[in-house]
Amino acid sequence: MTESIKALEKLEESEGRYRLIAEQSRDLIALLDRNGVCTYASPSHFYLLGYHVEDVIGKKSKRIFIKMIENIFRISCLRVSY
Repeated sequence: MTESIKALEKLEESEGRYRLIAEQSRDLIALLDRNGVCTYASPSHFYLLGYHVEDVIGKKSKRIFIKMIENIFRISCLRVSY
């Protein structure tokens, strides 16, 4: 087995571990490219904010975060009104 194949296998194992952690976490995890476009969003975006992953990926981070903040504020206001 060549060194490059071993290195590739280790990389794939590492990516698998991190993906498992990200997909099981209740924290919001997102990856953005250099232009601020979301390339990965953890499933917790749905559980915490009501956004499906497909609705977040490919969007500019500024637009996503503005909508998230609006939703968090709206939810907080609803909780306070009890």
